[in-house]
Amino acid sequence: MKHILCAGTSPEPDSVELNNRVLVRRAAAEGMVLLKNDGMLPVMDKRIALYGSGARRTVAGGTGSGAMHERYDVGIEQGLLDAGFEITTKEWLNRYDDFYDASYRSWKEHIEDLVKDMRNPMQILGTRIANDFVYPTGIPVEKNDLQDGVKDCFYVLARQGGEGHDRKDVRADYELDDLEMENLRKICGYYENVCVVINCGGILDCEFLDELPVKALFFIGQSGEEGGHAFADLVSGRQNPSGKLSDTWAMHYCDVPSAGIFADEGGDPTVQDYREGIYVGYRYFDSFGIKPRFRFGFGLSYTAFDIHTSHVFQKGENLEIEASVRNTGSVSGREVLQVYATVPFGKDGNEYQRLIGFMKTKELAAGEKEECFI
Repeated sequence: MKHILCAGTSPEPDSVELNNRVLVRRAAAEGMVLLKNDGMLPVMDKRIALYGSGARRTVAGGTGSGAMHERYDVGIEQGLLDAGFEITTKEWLNRYDDFYDASYRSWKEHIEDLVKDMRNPMQILGTRIANDFVYPTGIPVEKNDLQDGVKDCFYVLARQGGEGHDRKDVRADYELDDLEMENLRKICGYYENVCVVINCGGILDCEFLDELPVKALFFIGQSGEEGGHAFADLVSGRQNPSGKLSDTWAMHYCDVPSAGIFADEGGDPTVQDYREGIYVGYRYFDSFGIKPRFRFGFGLSYTAFDIHTSHVFQKGENLEIEASVRNTGSVSGREVLQVYATVPFGKDGNEYQRLIGFMKTKELAAGEKEECFI
């Protein structure tokens, strides 16, 4: 039998791994999306407060085929420390670590008890998957955890998800639970600037924005082994946010057309009936005038861009669009151009518009212009 070596055997990373770390750090930052910024970011003060279940135990990957088995990964806390920030809330983070470890030990003992008499490996695996460990959402932020003289605070909301683990419209999953809401109320009432960070492979309910004076909101997804460094690059201003949403974020879960049939809501989570046809995501919201909280393709920047369409060329059945993009702000950055077409007489339906092309510019310095073809 011929053996194929799929991974290095050295305890130290080789040159390929080191080069890949540079690449994935840049890719992670390019994909993170700044959803709100009322003047808080980038952060200039190096002393910050940090809370939340994903602050130290940042979710890097998903489940099933989306799982990661990396040599190492950098969480948000470590990324901020490496960028020169001073974390003033280590005592809270240490207490959460202790609570997490105790929760994990309890879960492990429970699983071992469930499978102790099993001999079939697939039965054992199925039991393990069906009773997967879920991150504790946090511990209370006590009065002594609030830091005098610190104005900037980050709270990281973490969720797990992936193959075999569909998200649910319940508290501590799609919705925030009571503990998370109470912690956010405390820190928003104490710190001048609060940034909520969503560390999750999918959408999270953002109704807390309607109640609390959150200054900034970052969606970082599951951003891989260099996610912490990538996040620090963005909040420090070392790199400019340029990611755009690939989903429409609804105001309310019930606004989504599949809300009543998705996952457990349909009665049988193993059977998913796709009834929406073409009206999925932005095609549904745009076509039926449903106002989203954050639209598909949305994402903020620390700079501003002027986009001007120069020419539209027809080449047979194809269109080519020439556009100029100028960075009109004061810092460098990249912008994503998106082209939509209205299809009033489509054979599969009459959606208001569909995305037909997109591209990202090069890094444009302040005042710099690029001619783009899509």
